[in-house]
Amino acid sequence: MQDAQDSERIRLVYQSLLPEMNERMRRQWAAAEARALGWGGVSAVSRAIGLSRVTITAGLAELDLPLEERLIESRRVRRPGGGRPPLTETDPTLLPALESLIEPMTRGDPESSASTTTQRSSPPTVFAAGGREWAAVASGMPVSC
Repeated sequence: MQDAQDSERIRLVYQSLLPEMNERMRRQWAAAEARALGWGGVSAVSRAIGLSRVTITAGLAELDLPLEERLIESRRVRRPGGGRPPLTETDPTLLPALESLIEPMTRGDPESSASTTTQRSSPPTVFAAGGREWAAVASGMPVSC
């Protein structure tokens, strides 16, 4: 009975804090709950909130770091190098190719943030209205296709 009550309490607290927690806080909060439960706490918290046992164990390792190191690490949500590299790094031809596409349509100083293009940024949206197709143009006025 105690396991069910603990599980429900953990689930309720987790759901109430979830909107404000980032990845690091989720790991560390789950790890603190697991540590408070003692033996079997990692599995109990994992079952209660659906977080991986590996993630909770990583949170335990983060909680065991010295305070100075935790303060340094707290500035980041993920480790350095986490996430995808920028597309401009993986494909160095991408930026010049994109610039060559919009260059003929660009007006103004290219070094200024005030340069504009003469084309719309998105194609017209086609939708059905009353059994006929219409295209929504930039002005918002429907035009028959």
